[in-house]
Amino acid sequence: MTISEPSVALGVLAALSALLLAATARDFRPAPLSVATAVLAVAAVSIAPDLGVIALVLLLLAAAQLRATGDLGPVRSAGLAAGLLAVAMLAATPDPRSGRLAALVAALALAGAVGLVPHLAEAEEGDTGRTAVAMRAFVMPSVAFALFERVHAALPPGSFRVFGGVLLALGCANVLWGLAGALTDDEERAWRYAYSADWGLALIGLGLLSPDGSAGAFLMLLSVLLLRLPLLFRPSNWLAAAALAGLAPFGGFVARLLILRAATAVAWPLALALGLALVLWLPATRRQLQPGSRARGRALIAQLAPLGVTLAAGIYPAGFLRPLGL
Repeated sequence: MTISEPSVALGVLAALSALLLAATARDFRPAPLSVATAVLAVAAVSIAPDLGVIALVLLLLAAAQLRATGDLGPVRSAGLAAGLLAVAMLAATPDPRSGRLAALVAALALAGAVGLVPHLAEAEEGDTGRTAVAMRAFVMPSVAFALFERVHAALPPGSFRVFGGVLLALGCANVLWGLAGALTDDEERAWRYAYSADWGLALIGLGLLSPDGSAGAFLMLLSVLLLRLPLLFRPSNWLAAAALAGLAPFGGFVARLLILRAATAVAWPLALALGLALVLWLPATRRQLQPGSRARGRALIAQLAPLGVTLAAGIYPAGFLRPLGL
């Protein structure tokens, strides 16, 4: 049995973020069944022996979401992702042609599981829709790293490079889609665009197939779990805005540097385009994240504790990355 340490770490961070959010946000009250399902899902994908187990976990999550919220959007994308993973598992053979097919559908399955372009499914508006998005979003970083490692183990090197190339394409598409809609006046839709752009950078980091890229992807998803998801349910502050924009000394800054360094080693035009996208993202982030009323008590702790973790990740990233083998 092989344990995916990044998946476990992201699962623990997701649990801590969800607990802080549940203690301070009135609109976020996940059902006990949903919490138990999420914990089991993270545990299962972290030790999953193959892609078939991850596909079954996605179906289990979809069933729990449907029961808890009745929102069909995330369920459809999860079902599509599970089907694509089943195809990838069947096609994962030493034969180059079937291996390339497995790599293609596995990468598309990752985008479908998270709910990204090109499988983007809009959730319902309001509290129910936000809860449905959050239920999936808290678990998907663990699924992403587990899927990445299982595909790496199942495919020959040549086919795995195809997997990385498709992830790069999907990542760039989500970054561009996020930038295109980042200046919308609708606050909830602006959050979805920003979420897609953050995940796009994480997919690019994974798709670069390098230690720096994987480390950058981990730190990006750490920022998504601790800072981006809570914005669905409570106001932000300027420190969170700075951290999500990728300013120093927060973890998002180191994540972007690692991804840019890995991209430079692969193709400098890609790194140049990424750098331009990150510069364009700064005004969009400032517009989206307006400070709310001054937090006190538990709400203040719930805002400062995640910022402290991301600050520590930015100041000493090796302390987060080395124990996970990144």
